[in-house]
Order: sequence, then C-alpha cells, then structure tokens
Amino acid sequence: GDYDINDTSYGVIDNNIIISGGTIKGDIYGGYWKGCAFYNKVDISNGIFEGSIYGNYSEGNGSTERTDNACIFKENNSVSITGGTFNITKDTVFAAVYDVATNYDTVTGNDLDISRGFYYNTLSIKGGTFNIANGVNLSIYGIYSKLGDTGGNNKIFIENVTLKANVYGGYSEAGNANGNVVNITNSTITGNVYGGYSVSGDVQNNTVNITGGKIVGNVYGGYSESSTAQVSGNTVNVSGSTDTAEATFRNNYKPGLMTSARPPMMSARPPMTSTAPVSSAAPDAVTEPETELTLGPTAPTEELAEEPAA
Repeated sequence: GDYDINDTSYGVIDNNIIISGGTIKGDIYGGYWKGCAFYNKVDISNGIFEGSIYGNYSEGNGSTERTDNACIFKENNSVSITGGTFNITKDTVFAAVYDVATNYDTVTGNDLDISRGFYYNTLSIKGGTFNIANGVNLSIYGIYSKLGDTGGNNKIFIENVTLKANVYGGYSEAGNANGNVVNITNSTITGNVYGGYSVSGDVQNNTVNITGGKIVGNVYGGYSESSTAQVSGNTVNVSGSTDTAEATFRNNYKPGLMTSARPPMMSARPPMTSTAPVSSAAPDAVTEPETELTLGPTAPTEELAEEPAA
C-alpha cells in the first residue's frame, strides 16, 4: 500500500493488497502514514506469512507538522484473512489500524479532535492455520491508538479458527476505548478477549459476542487500568454450545473491583514489536465473579462492508 511518512497534506486512501499465494517474511501494510487513512485493505486468502499485518500503520510526531488542512482520521481500514499459514516466531500484531503517532493534541487551524478520529475499522479472521511458537504473543486489534480515543464501531470477526492470542476490539493507551465490538464464532481462543481496553481512560459500551467454540482465558466487555476511569455499559454475550470451563467473564473491570486473582493466561498488555514498541507489562489479569455475565443471543455477525464504487 501507500507509504508517505513526510507528506502531511492529506492521507492514504483506497489502497488494496490482495495476496493469494507465495511466502512473505516481512510485515504487510495496506497503508503507512501519519495522517488520514481511509479504505486501505489487506486481503489474504492463501500463502505463508511470518510478520505483522496492518490495514493502516501510523507513526511519527504529528504536532510539529500539522497545518490548516492536516488530517488525522483513520476510518474504514480493514484486514481480512480467509486462509494461509502463519508461522509466528516473534511477538506479532494483526490490526486494522495501529496508530503510534505522538502529539496529535496540537493540531492547529482546523479544530480537529483526535477523539473522533478512529471509526469503522474492521479485522476479520475466517480461516487459516496459525502456528505460534512457545513464549510468543500474537495481539489482534480492531484499532490500537497510543494517544487518541478509539472512536467507535471498530469490529473484529473471528470464525472457525484456532488461535493463541489476546484480542482487543479497541485499545487506547492515553484515550478512551468506547463502542467497539468483538464477534467470535465456533473458534478456540487461548488468551484474553477485550471489547475495549484503556490504560488510562474510560471504557464504555463495548461488546463481546461469543457463539460456540472454546475460550481458555479471561473475557471482558470493558477493561481499564485506571481506578478513576468510567467503565460501564460493556457487555459479554455467550450463546450456543460454547465451552467455558476454562474461561472467566466480566462485563466491566477496573482496579478496585478485583475480588480474587490468579496467574493470567497471557499478559494483558500487547507485546513489544519490532516496528511499534509499546509500554511495559500490565498487572496480572484477574478472575472475576461470573454474576455479571450476560447470557443471551449473540448479535448478528456483520460482513465486511463493500468498498464504495469509485
């Protein structure tokens, strides 16, 4: 896809990477830019892969280079995996959007608000074989943001696969994580699942829907590391013949609500990666009472939206 880390005039738009075979040992980017990113897609149906996969990846220092017409939004980017073999031997990220740009707070001349910048990004895994080495972490994000809020309507769909991974509908280090959705159907997930996760911000109105399959780990509708955060309106729905014998569930979590602890299935925070370092490990995940678990029908699974005609 497009790569332009210096041009701040607008963004990268409508880039498609389609892979149906071959071997790729490096990382894959639908778009790579610090500014706006719309409709960048990575579609994988077959092949052998050894790196991270991003619908759009953003980095750099935005504050000193944003001008009157600068753009910082990330919307409608996607990653779709329907087949292939993924040999994961180092900490790896799959993300519709992975944004580690800094100092967006000093955008000038246009009243842009980074809190509104991340919407409708989708990551879908509906096939493939995932060979994950011992001691290696795979982190899956609808949206990862270092500074901004995760917006809303960022979604993950996982169907008919076996994965050892932590899954985040929306993740923010310094902002809020609101209105994100994770749908898991007939899959075995070993790891923690979060509708929304924030290190320091609020986490509200996120949803995790699980139908069938097996979960080995902790499942949270919303999780904040901040004891002063607003954590509410998050929901975990479990239906069908889901094996939950080795799972724990909580709609809402923040420090101070903890009642008991156990060693985590996997670390709560995302791993360090070769291209995008993140912060140090979080406190252990916890076992929470199951009384807040919402049992009911799973929300209908939505398919990836079609790209608007040119």
